[in-house]
Amino acid sequence: MAVTPAHEYSQVPKGAAMRRVLIIGNSGAGKSTLARRLGDKLGLPVIHLDVLFWKPGWTERDDDEFNALILDYQAREAWISDGNFGGSWHLRMPAADTIIWLDLPPWLCLARAIWRVVQYRDGTRPDMADGCRETIDLKFYHFILAYNREVRPRLERAWPSTAAAPGSCVCGATARSPPSSPKLDVEGSPCVKPAR
Repeated sequence: MAVTPAHEYSQVPKGAAMRRVLIIGNSGAGKSTLARRLGDKLGLPVIHLDVLFWKPGWTERDDDEFNALILDYQAREAWISDGNFGGSWHLRMPAADTIIWLDLPPWLCLARAIWRVVQYRDGTRPDMADGCRETIDLKFYHFILAYNREVRPRLERAWPSTAAAPGSCVCGATARSPPSSPKLDVEGSPCVKPAR
């Protein structure tokens, strides 16, 4: 199932519900940056899944512990969450009233991921667990470049069966949007068409 780019949706009036926002996409697509900006603009708490998943030194949490943390934050009235973690889409997509898929070219995501190593060379980035410093990681870079081949098909299969509840907003933002495209409207919802 193809995701409709944000520029193909009409903007909704100011004040429209956007209380449980899920931002997904390739690593380096800008999910955490968008989550922070939306959180500031809408006054909503931001939960970065990297903070929940990783322990210091890039140690992974086990699935049960990670899923329990996800369910705990989703019990809150409002939140913005960013992250991939396809094994938890079945928990996160149905809980969201808005799902934003940042669908950018893998080469751009890779360039941004490499830039993060330089940008945060002296510490941990704000959307990452303590003790997880950015490093040159060829396996991670391969994941980014292979995203459209390996992750995207699973995401597209999950999209129609687990997407947000009826009446929710599901949209995508691509780097291929025409220059005249409106930006995502953080004053309201980025789109008006309900999830299918």
